Amino acid sequence: MIITLTLAQQTKLLDWSGKINEDHAAADYLPPGYYLEIGICSFEITACAVCGSSRLELGDVQVTLQK
Repeated sequence: MIITLTLAQQTKLLDWSGKINEDHAAADYLPPGYYLEIGICSFEITACAVCGSSRLELGDVQVTLQK
């Protein structure tokens, strides 16, 4: 399965995670990382980045299934 984000979504994600990492580094903590939640239903496939209690909705994404 290949999940594709648009360039705008990638930029949004990297800006969001970069700010979190900067805040942790400034406080002398290790960067926490994040994970992506992919929601698949009959009408849409969406992504959301999650880091602790912080969430970033990325919207619709493209998913390609491989054989």
